[in-house]
Amino acid sequence: MGYDTVRALGEEVAQQAEIYLWPPAKRPVGPSGKPGALHAKCAVADQTFLFLSSANLTDYAMKRNIELGVLVQGGALPAQVTTQFGRLIQSGVLERLGR
Repeated sequence: MGYDTVRALGEEVAQQAEIYLWPPAKRPVGPSGKPGALHAKCAVADQTFLFLSSANLTDYAMKRNIELGVLVQGGALPAQVTTQFGRLIQSGVLERLGR
């Protein structure tokens, strides 16, 4: 892609956030040969805040499309999502983006 999502989120995010990706080589492939896609668009902070969005992290989604997101503050959901992503990281499904 020609769009640098991390850069678009701002320098502060790029320096402080842990950003993970699902490497194409680790994705299952369907019968047609098409690999799985990462459709989760979320951010979790301090196991307290969870942001879920319909937006793909692309130039169109950030600048041109109408997207919708929800911010969850508190409750069990932010910690549950943190735990799920922790499992994906521990099992090697997700890898930290080296910046």
